[in-house]
Amino acid sequence: MITLSSRRLMLYPLSIKDKDFFVSLFTDRDVMKYIGTVHNADSAENKLLEFLRDCNEKKRYLWLVKKKRSQVSIGIIGLSCDSQRWNLGAMFKKDVVGFGFGPEAMNSVISAGFDVLKINTIYGVIMDEHIASQKAAKGVGFEYYSSLDDGTSLWAVKSNRVV
Repeated sequence: MITLSSRRLMLYPLSIKDKDFFVSLFTDRDVMKYIGTVHNADSAENKLLEFLRDCNEKKRYLWLVKKKRSQVSIGIIGLSCDSQRWNLGAMFKKDVVGFGFGPEAMNSVISAGFDVLKINTIYGVIMDEHIASQKAAKGVGFEYYSSLDDGTSLWAVKSNRVV
């Protein structure tokens, strides 16, 4: 997996050495509010091991997001493939939300998905009540695709996007 960069960020392939940061995000109730189940430390560690296995099998690509200058870890972003589609997902520390790091990291991953992995369409599942994520998704070229039955919506961005 390749290292990605943007103006303010470096995105490094996630590894086992990132366990403490990964666990800190997955056990944080505020971070997980619009993502899914809050984990305890053991469950989060198991989730990391599962995700890293998926990375080895090329079913998932995950990056640790760091500020370029300080090299401080601020989030995790990735692409995962289920049987039907490639999905983009991201989570960031609470204290960096609202500064544009999410869209900046998403643009890097979306570009790699199209240019390197040769994906034609990337999807994202966003909770209907999470307006900030919907705005961020629109800002990087995602468009509403369909409503799902669980209070979420499917969004899509195609390789010919205009941002």
